Amino acid sequence: MKHTVLLFYKYVEVPQPEIEREVQRELCNSLEIKGRILIGNEGINATVAGSEESCKSYLAYMNQHPLFSNIEYKIDTADSMPFPRLRVKTRPEIVTLGVEVDPALTAPRLTPEQFNTMLERDDVILFDARNNYESAIGKFEGAITPDIKLFKDLPAQLEKYSDLKNKTIVTYCTGGIRCEKASALMRSSGFQDVYQLDGGIIKYAQKYPKGAFKGECFVFDERMSVAFSDDSEMLGSCHYCTEPTNTYINCGVASCNDMLLICASCKVSNSVCLVCEPATAVRV
Repeated sequence: MKHTVLLFYKYVEVPQPEIEREVQRELCNSLEIKGRILIGNEGINATVAGSEESCKSYLAYMNQHPLFSNIEYKIDTADSMPFPRLRVKTRPEIVTLGVEVDPALTAPRLTPEQFNTMLERDDVILFDARNNYESAIGKFEGAITPDIKLFKDLPAQLEKYSDLKNKTIVTYCTGGIRCEKASALMRSSGFQDVYQLDGGIIKYAQKYPKGAFKGECFVFDERMSVAFSDDSEMLGSCHYCTEPTNTYINCGVASCNDMLLICASCKVSNSVCLVCEPATAVRV
């Protein structure tokens, strides 16, 4: 059965996140929608999935909501349910950067068409606001990919790129939410000419499936990644044999659970990262 997947966010003041959390949980349970929803005083951030009809009902509710109307959704399909359960939580930040940034400093947005035009310039630097394991399997060619495991690691890493403060920089992420904060952080840190790709990789690749994005896009559900064309490049390399692959699995040691890039051949006999004891592993 095909499932509809909704990826969305909105920065908006939410006076009572706990109440919105319970409303969202009750609504999604009634519609048999699963996924992850984070709500905080600064807004909402979610990826959910369900039947086409259920998602239509969910969108109808959201579009009439006084706080969450006018959200631009990234809509995809999955061959099976990509989430094992529904999780609705409240958090101080809907995407954790760990430092306060002025929302008014968020960079101007570029449509996919404008972004493509920017790519024709020799003086434009692309800056990936995602984590290192995401850029390992897909990125825009030539982009700077900070070596960060978590988004909150970005502020400490930004000083490494101080020589770029007078350059034209375009930030991008999966759906746009991290670039809202990353671009504001960069501008407050003295970067002079910063833009962001509106809607992120997802919106760009839906418009240009064979465009400038290479490889696959990491997603935070059981699919792990999505390809935008049948001949997407393999940018990652197997944890064991270094053969090209874009397939992630989790380490079989429950106390570790780190993600491993692994090829089809090695997956038959290996499911444990090199720092864990194989004898305690659950084999694939």
